[in-house]
Amino acid sequence: MVGEDTQMKKTFAEIIGEYLGKPFKPGGRGNGGYGCIDLCYDILIALGKHPPDVFGELSLDNYSICLGGNRELEHGALLEVAKNIGKDIPIDAILPGDGLLIKTSEGGVLTAIYCGQGKAITSQPGIGVTAFAIDENNQIMMARRFD
Repeated sequence: MVGEDTQMKKTFAEIIGEYLGKPFKPGGRGNGGYGCIDLCYDILIALGKHPPDVFGELSLDNYSICLGGNRELEHGALLEVAKNIGKDIPIDAILPGDGLLIKTSEGGVLTAIYCGQGKAITSQPGIGVTAFAIDENNQIMMARRFD
C-alpha cells in the first residue's frame, strides 16, 4: 500500500546477533572489528538511540590515541564520560539496550550493552565481540539509558 513502511524492523536479538563473533579492534568502528566503546556506540545507533560520539576532546576516533593506551587514564575517562551522557539508571532497573560500565575481576573497565537475562555484550582483546554473564567476575559499576 502507498505510504506504508514496507521495511521490517529488526528485533533486538537480530541486531545483537549481527555483532557477535566480530574481532576486537580498538577504534575499528566496524572496519575489521570493534573496540568496546565503538561497539556500544554502533549498537545504540542500530537500536535507534542517540548517544554522543564526541565528549570534550575525546571522540570515538581518537580515544585510544589521546589516552595513549594508559589503562588508568582510559578508566578515568570512561567513568567521566559515562557520568555525563544518557540518564542514570539504578542497576536493579536495567533493560535490554541500556549502556553499562563493567568492572572485571582483572581490574579492567569495559563498556557493554545489556542484553537481558543477566547477560551483556562487549568486545575484548583476544576474544572479540561476545556476550558474557554479569556476575562476581563482571560487575556493573554504572548503567545509563539513551533516548
